[in-house]
Amino acid sequence: MYQDFELLVDGKNAFNEIIECIRNSKKSIYINMFIFRDDEIGKKIIQELLIKANEGVKVYISVDRFAASLEYAEEYKLSFFHRKKRFSDLLKARVLNLQYKNISVKGKTISNTNELYNEVMNHSNIIVDKNKDKKDHSKYYIFDDEVLILGGINIEDKENGQDIIGRVYQDYMVKLHGRSYVISLKEKLNKNINNNSEYFFGINLKDPIKVFELKKIYIDMIKNSTKELLIIMPYFQYLKDVSKEILKACRRGVSVKILAPMNPNFQKSTNMYCFKRLLKESNNQIELYLSNKMIHTKAILTDQLITIGSCNIANKSFKVLSELNLFIKNTDSLIKQKFIESVLENINTSKRITNYQEIKYNKFKAFIENFFV
Repeated sequence: MYQDFELLVDGKNAFNEIIECIRNSKKSIYINMFIFRDDEIGKKIIQELLIKANEGVKVYISVDRFAASLEYAEEYKLSFFHRKKRFSDLLKARVLNLQYKNISVKGKTISNTNELYNEVMNHSNIIVDKNKDKKDHSKYYIFDDEVLILGGINIEDKENGQDIIGRVYQDYMVKLHGRSYVISLKEKLNKNINNNSEYFFGINLKDPIKVFELKKIYIDMIKNSTKELLIIMPYFQYLKDVSKEILKACRRGVSVKILAPMNPNFQKSTNMYCFKRLLKESNNQIELYLSNKMIHTKAILTDQLITIGSCNIANKSFKVLSELNLFIKNTDSLIKQKFIESVLENINTSKRITNYQEIKYNKFKAFIENFFV
């Protein structure tokens, strides 16, 4: 099992594979994306899609209008599809810019993107769904109903290397090769059916069915851990039910490790408040590693399961946003080996926080952020 599963480590590897899959497509390409920026990788993906559309391949792109404020707030403040700017989105972007420094610079012009945009929107073989506030944070691709790629990577240059202030981005996508995996995903999204015992998809979803199950699955993973619990997240919120189970795992002798960014683009104070409480309440037994990389990964490993996807440990992720995670058994496999190697590499270059008193944060910011995460 899992010979058809491939871990794509970081954006550069993931985008190379995605582009190769686009080039190999014969019939159809489906892209569900949260953020799709008007930058170099965004333009590259569009150019590749246009080539296939000109060859007769049917392309469907779904991008979330809800993410427009983030597209306007970060990096060069350019969205590929959301070009008609609503006042509400601009206001949200302005608030983010005031609260978080060094997430953007003044916008720049990228040549020919207006022509590319018009070509995409007017192409007979391309359908773009871009005007709905879906609150869909999931990211996945389906090629010819034969290949599925899912995970946490948006279409943006910072995921393809580093952001405007030099934070290297770390993230994963997983490639599943085979029609059965595509069928399984569609059955999950449309009927909430999981039909395989070796892997399953976890979802938060509002349409066409309403399912919000990822919080429970995360909690069950933590409850059932007996030896190891590794949590890798960019954005944490101190949620009593989740935190209680993390602390209980630590007290029953489970090796609990957390890997997160030292300086995330958003929500640093919320993160640090959470980490400080967890370390204090565990008597500093939890191993906390803070990386200089922008850890954008959403992953959990226990002695039973590994999950990789889009869902953070936060109220908005659990109660508001649509999310998609893949869950596989923690057995010897190439995908597990590659995942562990990547994790260890990141842990070894991170700073371990051994005492909760080392952690400092802005209490006012943490209070304000807590309402939005």
